[in-house]
Amino acid sequence: MTTHRTRRLELTDQTLREWEAVVLDSGPGGIVLDRSAFYPGGGGQPPDHGVLLWQGVELRSSRVSPVSRPGEVAAAIRR
Repeated sequence: MTTHRTRRLELTDQTLREWEAVVLDSGPGGIVLDRSAFYPGGGGQPPDHGVLLWQGVELRSSRVSPVSRPGEVAAAIRR
């Protein structure tokens, strides 16, 4: 899975429950969105869980995890 930068919406609004996003990448490792309010976990806090909805399809995430490479940060949403 190619790494892309995900805009982390939860850093500026922890109450955000719905938002629109574009899928930047997908594969066996998960889905990478251009923006996400899912907290990826860390510092002793567990990652968020949630639901992705598109065109009548519902995908419940089992975990959200950070993906990091030099100069890029993304959150991979895994089923």
